[in-house]
Amino acid sequence: MNAVKFFRAGLVALVTLIVGLQSMYGQGVLKNGGVFRNTGTSTFKEIQNYRGTNDGTIANSGTLSTTTAGGGSGDFLNTDGSARAGTVRNYIGGIGNGTIVVADQLNTNFTGATFDNDSTAGLSTLRIAGALNIAGGTFTTTRGRVWYNGSTQTVVATTYGTLVTDNTGTKTLADSIIVNDSLRIDNSSTLAVSTYRMNLLGATNVAQNGGTLSASSGIVRYAGDLNQSIIPTEYKVLTLTGSTAARTKTSPGGLSFAASGQLTVDTNDTLYVSSGNLDLSTNSPTLINSSAIKVAGDASFHGGISNAGNFYYAGTSAQNIGATTYSNLRLGATGAKNFPAASTVAVTGNYTIDAGTGARDYSTGTFQFAGTSTQNISGLSETFYILQFAGSGAKNLSGSTMGASRLDILGTSGVVTNDVTTVTLTNVSGVSLTIASGRELVNNSGKEITMNGDLENDGIITNAGTISVY
Repeated sequence: MNAVKFFRAGLVALVTLIVGLQSMYGQGVLKNGGVFRNTGTSTFKEIQNYRGTNDGTIANSGTLSTTTAGGGSGDFLNTDGSARAGTVRNYIGGIGNGTIVVADQLNTNFTGATFDNDSTAGLSTLRIAGALNIAGGTFTTTRGRVWYNGSTQTVVATTYGTLVTDNTGTKTLADSIIVNDSLRIDNSSTLAVSTYRMNLLGATNVAQNGGTLSASSGIVRYAGDLNQSIIPTEYKVLTLTGSTAARTKTSPGGLSFAASGQLTVDTNDTLYVSSGNLDLSTNSPTLINSSAIKVAGDASFHGGISNAGNFYYAGTSAQNIGATTYSNLRLGATGAKNFPAASTVAVTGNYTIDAGTGARDYSTGTFQFAGTSTQNISGLSETFYILQFAGSGAKNLSGSTMGASRLDILGTSGVVTNDVTTVTLTNVSGVSLTIASGRELVNNSGKEITMNGDLENDGIITNAGTISVY
C-alpha cells in the first residue's frame, strides 16, 4: 500500500515537473492538421496550423502562446505559404473569447487562410511581438483587440476593434486604418501615422506611461458619433467629424501643428482643449471651424486665419486671448482674460461674458465689433482700450454702463445706436471719439456720453441725449 502511495506521489511530482518545463520552454511544435480546441493554457515553440496535406483548424477560448524560449521560433504559421491554409477562431462557440500570444511572426498570408479575432461577446486578443502578415488571407478583428508588443513593428492596414501598442520602439502604419473602439499607446512605445490616415471611432484614445502618437505627417480623424478623447500632440492634419448631434472631443493637453497642417472642426463637434494651449500660430496651419472650439489655456493664431469661428475661453487660470477675428466669442470661468497688447480682437457676431468670469484686461489693444449683419451689444459693463465699430451691419448698444479709452466708428460701419445709460470715454493721444465720413452715431434720449478728450466727427451725429466733456 505504501509503495502505491509512493508511486502516485512520484507520478504527481513528475507531471508537475513536466508541466513546469512546458510552461518555461514550450511543448515543442504544434503541427495541426485536424481540430485543436483550447480552453486552457497552451504554449508551443511554434504553431503550424497544417500537417502534410491537411489544413488545420484552431478554436481558442483560453490562452494559446508561442515562445522563443528553448530555441523556439515563436512563429504562428497559419499557412505553409504554398498550399496549406488554416483557420483560426480566437473564440469558441462564437462567444468564448480567447487570447493568442505570438512571440514572433504571425503568417496568415495565403488565399484561404483565415484568422478571426472577433468574438460576439467579450474581447478576443491577439498579442504579437513580430511581423503580422495578412495580405493574402482573411484577417478579421473589427471587434477584437490587436496588441503590438514588440520593438519596431508595422501596423497592418485593417479595421481594428481595439488597437494597443506597447513596449519601446516605433509601430508604423503600413496604410490607412480604422479603430472602432479604443486606441492605447503604452509604455514608451510610439505609434507613427506616417503618410496615411487613421480613423478613430471610439470614445477612449490615450497615450500613457510615456507612449507617443507621432502624427506630424498623415491624417488623424476623430470620427465617432460620440464624445471622444483626443491624444494631445503635434498633428499634420487633425479632423473632428462624424457627429450627428452635439458632441465634445476633448484633448487633455496642448495641440500644435506641423508645416502645412490643418485643423478641421466639423458641424456638431466641439473641440475642447481642457489643459494646455492651442497653437495655431506656429507653422501657419489652416483652420476650418464649422462648429465650436473651447479652450482652458491660451489660443494663438497666425495672421492668415481670417476668422476663427465660435470660440469659448473657459479657463480657471489666467488666459491669453488670441488676436484674430471670431464669429462668436464667449468668455467664462474664473481665470483672468488677458487681451493682446497692440493687436486687434474682432467679433462679427456675439460677444458674451458669463457671470463669474475672471477680470478682463484689454491692455493696449483694440476690440472691434465687425459684423456685416446687425449686432446687438447688450449688458457689457466693460472698459475697453480702443473700441471700434466696423463692418456694414448696424450696431445697437444697450445696458447701464460701458467705457473705453477711445471709441472709433470706422468708415465701414453701419449706423451705431447708443442705448447705454452712461458711456464714459477717456482718451488716447487726446482723442476720445472719432466718426468717419459717411458714418452715423445716434445717441438716444436719456443716454449720456462723456469724454475728456476731443471728438473728431467727419460723419453724422444725431444726439437726443447728452454728450459732454468732463
